[in-house]
Amino acid sequence: KVSKASSPHILQKCICLGSKMLMERRVRAVLTAVRTWLSSTLLPKRKEKPDPVPQLQIQWLSLSALDSHAQFTASLTGTSWYADVHMTGEKLSVTSFRPPRDPNHATVGNQPEYCKVDFASEQELELFLKSMISSQVGAG
Repeated sequence: KVSKASSPHILQKCICLGSKMLMERRVRAVLTAVRTWLSSTLLPKRKEKPDPVPQLQIQWLSLSALDSHAQFTASLTGTSWYADVHMTGEKLSVTSFRPPRDPNHATVGNQPEYCKVDFASEQELELFLKSMISSQVGAG
């Protein structure tokens, strides 16, 4: 009879922490890439609009470096869109809310939008952020 030994609890915690640290590094690189994309690709298309230029704002929750999770919020200035992103190991959970564009008119395309999505990679997060930002800026 062969017994299956489980890995020690501390080893599992170390692996989870290492995974989170690697994912956080990749996510920070994605956020930099999205900011660059916003300023170099999307914003020049809307120069004729008088509105203030939207900026991507990121606010990281200050946690200990030894926490096995990380969390930040992303928002776009000049809009009411925001997203909460929670990272645990190799998993990203995003909760996003966008209020109706015109609160005075209740039409099908003007409903508040709430979504919760789980991603397995930072590339999926990048596509999601670009999609949401494009829809808010109106140039996508």
